[in-house]
Amino acid sequence: MVPCGGTNANAALIASGHADTHFPFCSGSEFGGEAWTGCSSPPQQPPPPENCDPSYPDVCIPSPSPDLDCSDISFRNVQVLAPDPHRFDGDGDGIGCE
Repeated sequence: MVPCGGTNANAALIASGHADTHFPFCSGSEFGGEAWTGCSSPPQQPPPPENCDPSYPDVCIPSPSPDLDCSDISFRNVQVLAPDPHRFDGDGDGIGCE
């Protein structure tokens, strides 16, 4: 929690739409013992269209598609699963286009 003038700044940013919770890091947060972490459960989302590549579960990168680079897409900090056909995760940490 980040206090700011008596308000939980994290919660306020998320509630206003100016920030989002990155759920893959929730279990590893140093703030996990706080009363509010924002990580209780990920929001329910509709299933992705059937033509989305499963290597990128948080965004829809059509599959098959031409080979793309991070500069070709508008997404950043994309969760990446093997086989990562576009090689978005150059450092192998599971997050692409950082």
